[in-house]
Amino acid sequence: MSVFGLLFFFVPFALFTLVFFRHGRTCIVGMLSGFFGGLMIALLALKAGWIDCRGWDLVSIMTGKNLLIKGSRKSNRTSLAEPDRDSTVVADQLSVAQSNSSRETLVRKFTAALSSRNSGAARDTYQKLRERFPVWKADGPELLQFAEHLIDDGGHEEAVPLLTDYLARFQTSKTTVVRLKLAQILIDPLQRPRRALAILEDLPPGDLGNPKYNTLRDSLIKRADKLIEDGVMEVRQDA
Repeated sequence: MSVFGLLFFFVPFALFTLVFFRHGRTCIVGMLSGFFGGLMIALLALKAGWIDCRGWDLVSIMTGKNLLIKGSRKSNRTSLAEPDRDSTVVADQLSVAQSNSSRETLVRKFTAALSSRNSGAARDTYQKLRERFPVWKADGPELLQFAEHLIDDGGHEEAVPLLTDYLARFQTSKTTVVRLKLAQILIDPLQRPRRALAILEDLPPGDLGNPKYNTLRDSLIKRADKLIEDGVMEVRQDA
C-alpha cells in the first residue's frame, strides 16, 4: 500500500474503527502507533539528511520541492554538457600565456648561449624552439652569429640552412658577404659545386662594390667548375 493509501484510507478507517467498535482496539492502536512512530522516525531521518530520496519523498512532493530539485539537476547536466564559454576563453588565454612564457624562456637561453659562444647549447635550444614553436624564427643577427659559431666548431653542414634562411628573409648590406660565405662553404668543405654556382648566380652582375668581393666570386666560380670537371658527385642537392 502506498503512503497516500495509508494516510487517506487506512488511518481514517483505523480511527473510525477505534471510536465506534470495541473489538480489536488493541490491534488498531498497535498499528497506528507503529505507523506514526515510523513516520516520525522517517521524517527525522529525512530532516537530518541521513537518507536521500532524490526529491521523491512525501514532503518534497507535497511542497513542490521535487520540481526545483529536478530543474537544478537538469541545469547541472546542461552545464556539464555545454561548458561555460567564459571558462573556455580563460583556459585558452592561460594556455597561450604559458606557451609564450615557455618560448621567451627558450629564446633567452638561446641568446645567452650565443653570447657565451656555446654552440652546443645554442644548437639544442634552437632545435627545441623550432620543434615546439614552428612559427618562431631567429633574427638576422642571431642567425649569422649562430652560423659563425657552428662554422668555427666545424659545423659547416648545420650552418648552411641558417645562411640560406638569412638570404631568403633579409636583404641587407651583408647579403653579398653572406652569399659568398655560403658558396665558399658549399665548395669547401662540403663539395657541392653545383649548388654553390646556383648561389653565386644570384649575385648582382658586374662589380660587387668591393674588389675583394669580385676576386672571391671569380675564385669560387673557378673552383666550383674545377670540382665539376673532376667529377665530384654531390650527395645532397639542397641547401
